[in-house]
Order: sequence, then C-alpha cells, then structure tokens
Amino acid sequence: MPIRILQALTKGEVGGTELMVLRLVCGVDRTRFACEISFLDGCGPMTSRFQAEGVPVHDLHGPGGFLGAARRLAALLRRGRFHIVHLYGFRMSLVGRVAARFVSPRPIIVHGIRGLHITEGEETGRLSTRLALAVERLGTPWVDSYIANSHGAASFLTTVGIPAGKFTIIPNGIAPEEWSAPDRPATTPVPTIICVANFRPRKRHQDLLDSLDLLRKQGAQVRCQLVGDGVTRPAIAAHARQQRLNGVVEIMGSRTPHEVRQLLHAADIFVLPSLWEGMPGSVMEAMAAGLPVVGTDVPGTRELVVDGITGYLVPAKNPRRLATQLQRLLADPGLRTRMGEAGRRRIHEHFSLTAMVRRHEEVYTRFVQERL
Repeated sequence: MPIRILQALTKGEVGGTELMVLRLVCGVDRTRFACEISFLDGCGPMTSRFQAEGVPVHDLHGPGGFLGAARRLAALLRRGRFHIVHLYGFRMSLVGRVAARFVSPRPIIVHGIRGLHITEGEETGRLSTRLALAVERLGTPWVDSYIANSHGAASFLTTVGIPAGKFTIIPNGIAPEEWSAPDRPATTPVPTIICVANFRPRKRHQDLLDSLDLLRKQGAQVRCQLVGDGVTRPAIAAHARQQRLNGVVEIMGSRTPHEVRQLLHAADIFVLPSLWEGMPGSVMEAMAAGLPVVGTDVPGTRELVVDGITGYLVPAKNPRRLATQLQRLLADPGLRTRMGEAGRRRIHEHFSLTAMVRRHEEVYTRFVQERL
C-alpha cells in the first residue's frame, strides 16, 4: 500500500511554495506515494494545476474560523487515513497540529519551513514575528519533524528554541534542462537586468530602482524588467515614476513559466534584492538559464550564489553596493558569460529536481518506518 501524504497549503495562489509542492507531487513514485492537496484559505489558481496532474484537492475554507478549519481538516484526515501531513505556513501548521490531536491513529506531522522563519514577517524583531515564534516554540512537541529548504532557516529556528534534532534540510530543486538557454550573443546594444519576484515588502524592489537611478547618473545604458505582482506593485510603480525611470524600468506583471523562461533567455543579469529568502526558485531558474545573479547576502540566496563565481552577493538595503556590482557585470560581457556558465553548472550538480524528490521520498519512508 502506498504511503498516503496530505500536502496542506495555506493558499491556492501561484507562489514559490505552491509550485515546489506541485513539482514534488508530480515527481514522486506514485506506486509508493499517494499525495493529496488541501488549501486552508480556499482553492485558487493552483487548484487546476494540481487537478490536471490527477492530484485530489480539498478546500478547507468555510465558517467557524480556526476551530471550523480544524474540524474540517480532522474529518479529512479520518476519511483519508493519511500516514503523513506535510504542513506549510504558520496558520496551516497550527490548524494541522490541532486537527491531528483528534484523529486516531494520529498521522505524522511535518512542518515545512520555506523561509527564514515560520511567518511572512519582514523583520525577525517585529512583535508579531516574535509572538509567532513563541507560539511555534510552545507547539514544537506536536510536530514530529521540520523539513527546511535552507540551512539558514534551520540555524535561525534553533536559536529560538526549536531542537536541532528535529530538522531535516532538503534544498529546493528544479529541472535544469527546462531552463537552459540557447547560446547568448556576446554583446547586446542595451543590457537587460531582470528581477522575477512577487511584489512584497521584503523583496525590496525599491533598492533595485535606487541602484538603477545611480547607474543612470553614472551614464550606464541599461533596461530593467520587473516580473511579478503583489501588494507593493503600485508603490514601486510610483517610485519609478518619481525617479523618472519610466524609460528604463518595465513592470511586466505576472507571467507564465514559459514566458518567464523566454524573458530569462533574453536577459543579461538577474537581480534579487530581498531582505531574506528561503530557497528562491527564481534564482535557481536564472542560474539554470545561464544568467549571473546579483543577490543580497541573506539565507537562501547565499546558499545558491557563490560570490565572485556565479554572481555577486551584496548587503541588503544597500543600493550603492548593488549598483557597483551591477556596473561590473554591465561593463564586462565576458564576465557575465563566465559567471552564467558557472551558475548553470552549479544548479545541474547540486539543485536538481530529481535530487529534491528522491530526498523527500527517502525522508517520508523513514518517518513511516520509524512509526511502525
């Protein structure tokens, strides 16, 4: 009988975690693992993607708030007789832990850590983030294991009291061959910088705009494409207008994976100026496409980008340093090519989708065998 796993997500929107889970459930050996999906806040655009792959989807949205969601999830767990519940997101993890207490036999509870910590809080020192971490610490006994996608996340969470022995590290993975680009021209008339990221405060698009303003004042010829959507998009668009970057910056909105791939193939440099990351899929895709990456020296990104080899790492919230490293790449097409090729090799050797899926299969199997 296959190991039955419920992948319990918070939202059905298109995002890095949701796409990673889609790749995971499509990649596992379905003779050994039977995966289903649930969404805490209701089904969204990702629903059809899972259903198209033959993965059952369950909607936990409804009346009753937290307790109502816990009751609906407990009923699903009883019907589905899942061996493992893999929870993503702070609220989903709390609902899952409570629901599992009312199910017999209780499934194995796994909390998936997809960022620096367990919430989308922008700063670890904020009151809301500190409270969430305190709640997580109190609820740790109800979690059998944490699977983190970066060493940085696991290291941080151990400093706030979560036992190191509960962590397993499984980096994200992609299919590198799907992102490989044709040979790039040695030079382009106006180099293109691209940033693929949801418009959220922690992505710090404004720092990229400020660095572009500095480059323009230095006489650099460059264009920049911002791909994605989100709550800060209007403010970033206003910031670009204020700096008179309309002829330099193009805000492109959301794009399909195929469109993103084409944009990466046509670009010259990839940038991600975030405050923190889990294991950014956009950086992995850019490296697989042969682009040098300029990113912030933060957990997740620093595990992908090798400073001076596959790109450059700069301090967060430092547009001047960002502009300096961008200028080095803009001025040297040969350097861009060498770093891009080094990045492509790194993804092939260390961050393949096959390795990620097989590692999850090994860990899931071990969890169940240890329970027997």
